This record gives sequence, C-alpha cells and structure tokens, in this order.
Amino acid sequence: MQVTTQVLEKHWCPMIRLSLCGPLSVSIDETVLTRKLPGKQGRLLLAILAYERRPLTKNALIQTIWPSRAPTNPAADLAALLSKLKRVLGAEHICTKGEIRLSVPSDTWIDTEVAKEKLHTAESYLAQERWQDAWIASQVSSHILARVFLQGIDNSWSNLIRNDLGTLRERALSCLATTGLMIGGSELPTSERAARALIEINPYREESWRLLMRCLAALGNKAEAIWQYRKLEELLRNELDI
Repeated sequence: MQVTTQVLEKHWCPMIRLSLCGPLSVSIDETVLTRKLPGKQGRLLLAILAYERRPLTKNALIQTIWPSRAPTNPAADLAALLSKLKRVLGAEHICTKGEIRLSVPSDTWIDTEVAKEKLHTAESYLAQERWQDAWIASQVSSHILARVFLQGIDNSWSNLIRNDLGTLRERALSCLATTGLMIGGSELPTSERAARALIEINPYREESWRLLMRCLAALGNKAEAIWQYRKLEELLRNELDI
C-alpha cells in the first residue's frame, strides 16, 4: 500500500521542546530557534503561554507583561509580539482568535511540566518504597528545577513562578536525599549533596539536617554527622532560642 505525501503530512506533528528553566530556549524538530525570539518581552510572552497552557485574555497578558508601567498602546505592542512569535514558531502554534493560547502537539516537551510530572511520580514511588524508581524520577525533577526559571528575565509573574518552583525543588531534593539514603552504596554522595542543598535553601528545616546526618553516618563519617548535629543545635539556640 502506497502512503501519499498528503497522508503523511496530515498525521505528522513536529517535535517541539521548550526549556523555561535557565535561559529560555525553544527548538522544533531539533532546529534551535532561540536566537530568533523577539527580545525579553517576546520571550516572557512565550513563557507565559507555555507555562500556563490555557487560553488567556489580551488584558490578562498585558497586565502580566507590563504589571506596573504599560506602553502607550499595549494592545498594539502585544499584537506585534504575537506576530513575531508566529513568524518564529509558525502561525499554527499561536492561536490569537478570541483568547490567546499556545497550540502545540500533546507530546510537546516543556521542562517545567516534565519536572512536575517526575516529582509526582517520585513521591508516588517513595510512598510505595520503590526506591530505585523514585530515585530516577527525583533526579530528573531536581535537575530541571535547579536552574533559575526564566533566567535573565525579572517580572512579578516570573518571580511568583520561581517561588512556586522553588517549593517543588525542595520536595524533589527531599525525595532524592531520602531514596538515595535507602538505596545506599554509590548513591549516598548524591543523597548527601541533596540534603546539603536543602539546608542551604532552608536552614531551619530539621528534616534536612536529619537526612544529612543519616547520610554522613551511612558513609562512615560519624564524626561529621555529630558536628552537623552540634551546628543545628547552635543554630536553633542562637536564632530561635530553642
């Protein structure tokens, strides 16, 4: 049976990859398009559409892109940004009829969505004591979330999302430290690094210190485990009067 070009084109979908953590990057079918994106505001617009993955009104987008000082004609500026995004990504991927949305195939790879999915998977496996499966999933999630969301673009919306993703990163690191500890062996050093990262993020979270001390003890470094206990004791006494 001969397959026509028309049939192939009908069922073929491009592979789109969007990285929102770190400097924003986008590629379609392995062709990197990042440098063609229109400035910081255009990248912010793309990030909003990619992260929210829902139809947004023009007014909502204007308020998000220009929260404090809007341009003279924000509707025209928004239309210009959308037009530029269409030229880079293809008009079929930016829907502007009525509300604005990103129209991409279901298998589009967006790093923040992958991080959230893997975190959910890791925590589910952790509850089932499937340590190796939880370890792999938490590695992926924590690796993605270690990068700053929309690096180089500061905006009230991006800062809010950074805070949300920071909370998810703590959960991913906690899962990584716990599963590495349960697996033991060669995974213990990674577990130790995850516990130290948790303490750096929030030094008042006692569970992070507990994980670090358990990792150090499992690695045979009991003296440092005791020293870390003393550090926590001093921190709580000096800062919280406990």
